[in-house]
Amino acid sequence: MSQFEYIARDAQGRRRRGRIDAASREVALAQLSDRFAAIVSLDESSGTLNKDINIPGMGSKGVRPKDLALVARQLSTMVGAGLPLTEALDLVSSQTQRSKSLGAALSSVRQDVVAGSSLTEALALHPKMFPQLFVSLVEAGEASGELDRTLASAAGAFERQHKLRAKIKSAMTYPVVVLAIAFIAVIGIVWTLVPKFEEMFAALGGQLPLPTRVLVAVSHQMPWLGPLIIAVTLASVLFLRASHDKAWFRRRWDPIKLRLPIIGPLARKLAVARFADALSLLTNVGVPITSSLDLVGRASGNWVIEQAARQVREDVESGRSIQSALLAQPVFPELTTKLIGAGEAAGDLPSMLEKVAEFYNDDVTEATEQLTSIIEPVMIVVIGAVIGGIVISLYLPMFQINTLISNS
Repeated sequence: MSQFEYIARDAQGRRRRGRIDAASREVALAQLSDRFAAIVSLDESSGTLNKDINIPGMGSKGVRPKDLALVARQLSTMVGAGLPLTEALDLVSSQTQRSKSLGAALSSVRQDVVAGSSLTEALALHPKMFPQLFVSLVEAGEASGELDRTLASAAGAFERQHKLRAKIKSAMTYPVVVLAIAFIAVIGIVWTLVPKFEEMFAALGGQLPLPTRVLVAVSHQMPWLGPLIIAVTLASVLFLRASHDKAWFRRRWDPIKLRLPIIGPLARKLAVARFADALSLLTNVGVPITSSLDLVGRASGNWVIEQAARQVREDVESGRSIQSALLAQPVFPELTTKLIGAGEAAGDLPSMLEKVAEFYNDDVTEATEQLTSIIEPVMIVVIGAVIGGIVISLYLPMFQINTLISNS
């Protein structure tokens, strides 16, 4: 992706200046032609200091919900206090120290706003930093004249998303760390300790028990098998980091994830919670339901929910009620459709969506804790069985030592 600087005129003839990221000059020109009446100039941005260095699989593909929440909260407070938007953007960009890329994006947004662009237009030029949901909320706030209120709502939504993600990570950190340590310990034992026992057994002579012979045979392969296992593990982690947000990967993995025995229900509840939260947020600030459904599928973080939301939007546009459109999509739980139907009938859909999101957020937290309580004892049993099996295999020949020594 290259960055281009442009000068254009809108439908009212006003001069607009800004930057746009595109694969080529032709793509940038096509995108700008859809937005402006005339393009005055379009040049590739020069200077290497403004270019980001990205390592595939290791760089951030966006911004964390926590950082977005902080930016939205600060902007809401400053705009609500009467501070000009350009000054608010300047202050927020200077205070964004944890994410340099976000700070640079905010500085670019401020320059575009100074040049005459709306905040929505300026944010839309940085899709990697500001998701479409965030941009749509800002657009609704600018249209209604209540930018501070919509920014506060956006901050609350991203804060809830961050807290939920933090709870899941916190619950899963202990099992992952223990498994990683056990994995390394098993490889180390088989690689270094078993050969020493083998030398001792060879000096005593005699036939080794079958489990010990198998363990010794595996240890002979560890000089190439150990590095291969470690390399495959690291490659898998890097592959998942690089591909988890790709459309082709999500299209294949997300349906499988929802069908998994234990993880599937948890992933489904998490996706529905995000769906309801985003839909509630957009409808609360006045975004039409059809436009909202176009955005919330992606916000759910699951490809299956995204496709279902797209179909729901088409059904609603054709005249069906939201409840009947949701009922036609089996991925949405029955409780969700009934609650949304009740809110639709009562004319209070945003409030009911808030309750649905709150219910599933709490449900995801509880399900995560239950999953952790199940994983920990199972993990201890499995690790104990593996390490115990290795120890028993090593000490089985010890029962023959007295016999071997007396015969020698």
